[in-house]
Amino acid sequence: MSSATMGFPKGGVHPPEEKELSLGAELVTVTPPKKVIVPVTQHLGRPSAVVVNRGDEVVVGQVLAEATGPVSAAVHSPVSGKVLKIADGAVIGADRVPVIEIMNNGEDTGLDAFVQKTVSWKDKSSFLDWIRDAGVVGLGGATFPTHIKLMPPKDATVHTLIINGCECEPYLTADDTLMQWKPAEVLAGCCIMAGVLGISRILIGIEDNKPRAIEAMTVAAREGTYASFFDGDVPSFDVQVHALKTRYPQGAEKQLIDALIHRKVGAGKLPFTAGVVVQNSGTAYAAFEAVAARKPLIDRVMTVTGKGVEKPGNFLVRIGTPISEVVNAAGGAKENLKAIIAGGPMMGKSVKTLELPVVKGTSGVLLLTGEEIEEYRERECIRCGRCVEACPVNLVPCDVAAFAEFRQWDRAGKAMECVECGCCQYVCPANRYLVLYNRLAKYHWRRLQK
Repeated sequence: MSSATMGFPKGGVHPPEEKELSLGAELVTVTPPKKVIVPVTQHLGRPSAVVVNRGDEVVVGQVLAEATGPVSAAVHSPVSGKVLKIADGAVIGADRVPVIEIMNNGEDTGLDAFVQKTVSWKDKSSFLDWIRDAGVVGLGGATFPTHIKLMPPKDATVHTLIINGCECEPYLTADDTLMQWKPAEVLAGCCIMAGVLGISRILIGIEDNKPRAIEAMTVAAREGTYASFFDGDVPSFDVQVHALKTRYPQGAEKQLIDALIHRKVGAGKLPFTAGVVVQNSGTAYAAFEAVAARKPLIDRVMTVTGKGVEKPGNFLVRIGTPISEVVNAAGGAKENLKAIIAGGPMMGKSVKTLELPVVKGTSGVLLLTGEEIEEYRERECIRCGRCVEACPVNLVPCDVAAFAEFRQWDRAGKAMECVECGCCQYVCPANRYLVLYNRLAKYHWRRLQK
């Protein structure tokens, strides 16, 4: 059951939430478009390898690109149809990457194969393989292959699975909506992942500005509705739903671990060193579908919001769908649209066109008007220390920025601890481009180490 609201470890900010714009609306399924554009690689790790050719007929769920090593993930066809071409194309955050264009025949041939079945716990040894084969990656934005996170080193002692339901970025409500609409399925996915890890303790952290999601997940945990998806000798799970203080970036892994179990993960260390594996709530749902329906990751829930769109809401969208199609499902863009951001306003990426495709990591798209954005010019640092107070990982962002600005790359090693959350830049009265400086420092520091 949900505990009293738990605090935030250190630093952070509380920008205007703006979540009410897209909350409360029905989860809408977007009709697959006539043509999908599927990037070959949609994860962190080694690139995937294309296994289809131009002119091939493919069916929904068929592998288009297979994993090429342990830290990699397969990519599947989101529709049935014909491969038009395999060429370089633009995606969010990159101008030229290999993409596969498929003409949708509108039949969704093969989709009926992904029927949800009762999960037999006797098949537990296959859960990890099914999650890997489904191409499941972290849907909170990092897109790290999920099966790798479920394989901690053999000498690691993992005792807790933490589920990140914080969705701390302003505007975004996709995870909130999913937990309200599919709480039992999300919890079943949590149990599947805990089963892979061989543990029983599951902690679900949700910010306290999501009362309906907290209630839905708490009821599902208390009443055990998720157990109906399993048969066989299912172990007992200790599922706890915790309300967390609403403060950005509460959903960052290390902050979430500290808030829930009061353990700190050192610089350069991974969560398993604290006995924890962290997964996103959307990832848990994808893991459930991979095991219960053998369904690959071919769609996801995403938010379309902002005052620049007619009907903000949350949508179930096939991977490869042009963003413009999802915006049309949200009533279309308004004439006073000023900016488009893929992701949240703190860590998202500005995009210039709505014709880019939705990918596994697309949590949302913001269409912003002039009243929601502010243009500014960078000024000299005034050494006020606000960035230091806001940094959740105890850096001195203004110093790292100075090292980068004056190309003192050998002194910028601390930048490697930066999570690029943007808190420092948000509070800076001089409007310094602190995140950009940290990224530059990271890049050049890595180059010096080679």
